[in-house]
Amino acid sequence: MRRDNRCRRRGFTLVETSISTLIVAVVLVASMRTVVGVTRHRSVHNDATTANLLAEALLTEVLEKEYKEPTATPIFGAEAGETARSLFDDVDDYHGWTETPPKHVDGTSMSALSGWSREVAVTQAGTGDPIFSTTIRTGTSIVGKGLDAKAENTDTGVRKVTVTVKKSGSTLASVTGLKTDSP
Repeated sequence: MRRDNRCRRRGFTLVETSISTLIVAVVLVASMRTVVGVTRHRSVHNDATTANLLAEALLTEVLEKEYKEPTATPIFGAEAGETARSLFDDVDDYHGWTETPPKHVDGTSMSALSGWSREVAVTQAGTGDPIFSTTIRTGTSIVGKGLDAKAENTDTGVRKVTVTVKKSGSTLASVTGLKTDSP
């Protein structure tokens, strides 16, 4: 007795369908993990870029100010009446200044930056700071020297400004610049 193969149906079996579904599910999970990883990396990169831009902008603003109070007897820090950033007229006025969220110099908040903060530290460069002792050499030739050391507890003529940017309490950027007393 002979079977007629013409009656046999062509198609997928339940096992083939199950295996195909399993393969598609594994590929889908792997691709979703990749998308999540790329999105997370992009978010971290965007935050780092934003933090650096915020820090550099504020550092530039601070370093454009005078070295010390131009009109009165200078004190380290904000003088009486300098209660807003728009009133700061010298570098050390920014010492200890913080803002949450970051604001423009006129005091208006920058949009979409809630949870972010900026802080400024201004210190007098000490005589042990590398800028007073560094010698720059090219081969055996000296091409530059550090500043002359001054007596301790005197104005060294150099202020170090550090701007730190944080998001949700985590530091994302910190930049430092120097302001000198020379014209």
